[in-house]
Amino acid sequence: MIISIIKKKGGTGATPISFNLAVKTESIILTNDDDVLEALHEDKAQMLDLEEIAELDFSQLPNTIIDFGGYPATHAMDIVRRSDLVIVPTVNHISSLKRNVSALEEITKHNSNVIVVATKTKKEADLENIKKETAHLNIKAYFELKDTELFNNSMDMGLNIYDYLETSPALKSAYGKRKNQKSKSILEQWEDLENYITRKVK
Repeated sequence: MIISIIKKKGGTGATPISFNLAVKTESIILTNDDDVLEALHEDKAQMLDLEEIAELDFSQLPNTIIDFGGYPATHAMDIVRRSDLVIVPTVNHISSLKRNVSALEEITKHNSNVIVVATKTKKEADLENIKKETAHLNIKAYFELKDTELFNNSMDMGLNIYDYLETSPALKSAYGKRKNQKSKSILEQWEDLENYITRKVK
């Protein structure tokens, strides 16, 4: 299973999504971005140029997350075309949304298995607006991850979110589902995305 995580605007939470999904699916990470992923995922993350990634025989790779640093055009669509699933995280902010809609218009021409993750949402209208702006595109599914410090705090400690929550009962209480809570907790939202991915992983 080859999963590409790509965005046209930074600050959408792509790195923690890549890391946590890689842990859950026991995937390696390939990235063209010199960031924290190599340190977090130890010997299972590798930094390569997009040209080097594009030259790989994807059929010989184990489960792999390809985390795009930025949105370089060269070789990007070749990788997208050969991916089993493409995840595009976006924020309901005019600059992020405009750029990521533009990216999605190109990506969906090359791959029919594309999902959108609305990240850092603060109100129900955030996800609905992202759906509205991408309604003309063939998006397989939408997921939401509300605005939270869970991912950043866990990554600061070099932990995936589940290991991080195990460090304190108070954290579990804060991020888990509460009694009489109408909307989904961030943990439940993450599990929705995670379950969708794991059902597809070989």
